[in-house]
Amino acid sequence: MRVHLDASRLPQIDWLRALAALGVFVFHVSALAGFPKLVLPDFSLFGKHFSHVPSVFTLGATGVNLFFVLSGFCLALQQWRRGEKILSGRALQSYARNRAARIVPAYWAAVILSMMVAIYLSSFGVRQLFVTTVVHLLFLHGFDPHSFLSLNAALWSMAIEVQFYVCFPMLLRLYQKLEATKFLFLLGSASMAYRLLVAALPLPTRPFGGIELGSFLSYQIPGRILEFALGMWLADVYLHRRDEWKSTFAWVWMPLLPAALWCRAAGPRFMADPVMGVLYCAVTGFAIFYMGALAVGITSFGEARAAAFGRASYSFFLIHLPVLDLVARRWPADYGHPYASFGRLFVVGFLTSAVASAALYHGVELPLWKRMRGVPETEPSAETRTPSHIVMIAATPAEQQIV
Repeated sequence: MRVHLDASRLPQIDWLRALAALGVFVFHVSALAGFPKLVLPDFSLFGKHFSHVPSVFTLGATGVNLFFVLSGFCLALQQWRRGEKILSGRALQSYARNRAARIVPAYWAAVILSMMVAIYLSSFGVRQLFVTTVVHLLFLHGFDPHSFLSLNAALWSMAIEVQFYVCFPMLLRLYQKLEATKFLFLLGSASMAYRLLVAALPLPTRPFGGIELGSFLSYQIPGRILEFALGMWLADVYLHRRDEWKSTFAWVWMPLLPAALWCRAAGPRFMADPVMGVLYCAVTGFAIFYMGALAVGITSFGEARAAAFGRASYSFFLIHLPVLDLVARRWPADYGHPYASFGRLFVVGFLTSAVASAALYHGVELPLWKRMRGVPETEPSAETRTPSHIVMIAATPAEQQIV
């Protein structure tokens, strides 16, 4: 397989990022097109009428689970490639500066755009809009159920992401102290115990700001930490124990898939996100160990476009929902013809979101990251260099640093 040694990033991660962003996009398109959350609208095919068919579009929301696993993987991989087992002093300052430079400029731009769309759509009163905008700019909407899904419902995950960034130096130190098995057991047990406790509490089921209190509490960092921890563990496997685990990742995702789908559709709610995180950890492992060797049929052009979309997937994720809201205002959901409504919203919404996200990526995210970042990531050492069977896609020097 051809390998571009001038690239320091795994294209498989970019492809998975693109898949996660597309999944979330499709989920929101289906909601704005008037689809029920769990079943597809009735339809006829080859003269037969179908109803109550489980909706595959609801699985698009699990793209957030994949994003969380990838965040843990990429952050740990970056630090361990540089030989930093703990973060303190200048390394901690550089980490904080790089994280802020990575996410804040594009995020703030998306929040301001979302505010402008809300003004155009008359979605909020003046005082409420001001408060929720400030709360979002400070990443504090994750602590307020009334703001959690307001302004731009896709941004709730950014509040949890920032909570993970704050915890990451402590998690890195804990991983070094406990090592892999005890680390996963401790965080997995704590996360499951927290989620089970939330599920057992007699909480009100009436939504606050569009979300039930039980779901809101489950989405906090104690309930989602396992997904990030699984990504960190996978980075350790990739760097140090790939020969031990590589053959397992070839098949383990297959039995996990039906288990995760069952938990998502009919299983205990407190298990859905942790089990989905385990599945996406397995899928990510399969991708980084095998997709590079199996992607022979993909053209160089296709590889480059998929990787480019993956690099811009953060901007796409941030901006797609306000764009969809504008498109849906022009073409509201047609409940009499839901599939036509879905198709129209998907095509127009995707093209418009792609253009808007390209502008956000090249106009804000990438140049401000290049200007604001601290010490750039170093190349992997000889002991941790990416295996030669993995296909690497060249990126610009600035893009190579974005993890």
